[in-house]
Amino acid sequence: MKERRTNFQRFLEIIRDGDFGDSCIEWWGGKNSHGYGLVTFSVRAGLEGRMYVHRLALELVLDRELKDGFFALHTCDNRICFNPMHLYEGTPSQNTQDSHDRARRPSRKGSKHPLSKLTEKDVAEMIRMGSQGMLQREIGKVFGVNQQTVSKILRGDRWTHVKASQETKSSIAH
Repeated sequence: MKERRTNFQRFLEIIRDGDFGDSCIEWWGGKNSHGYGLVTFSVRAGLEGRMYVHRLALELVLDRELKDGFFALHTCDNRICFNPMHLYEGTPSQNTQDSHDRARRPSRKGSKHPLSKLTEKDVAEMIRMGSQGMLQREIGKVFGVNQQTVSKILRGDRWTHVKASQETKSSIAH
């Protein structure tokens, strides 16, 4: 009877073969909550290790560990791909920039931020109220924020994606 191979053994065979081609090589085993492939392997009797499969693939092909604090980044945007030809070593800031450039990171601007107390509609109304001369402290009370927050919004330092109407802008400026 043929011996059953583990996911880790199958993974190693693919990496050792070295014929990666142009297509994604997708991980068939376990994944984390963000959808990245996880490989589990035996460190020693009774002790298992877990690692991102794409990171391990890149380290094996590079024949070294990635530099401290560096990530294995995908060029293919496929979280379960471990084709080393689709991977490169990058910094955390490169990883963040890459995710923004490829629109993979959801916006956390304005009301989409989990800690936001305001909506875009609230901010537009605050700007309108400010343009009519209402005190910042009073505006803050209406919306449950402090005067400094109102000031930053009215100066255009916060919530910059909310545009005041042209009429409101000219009355604030004068």
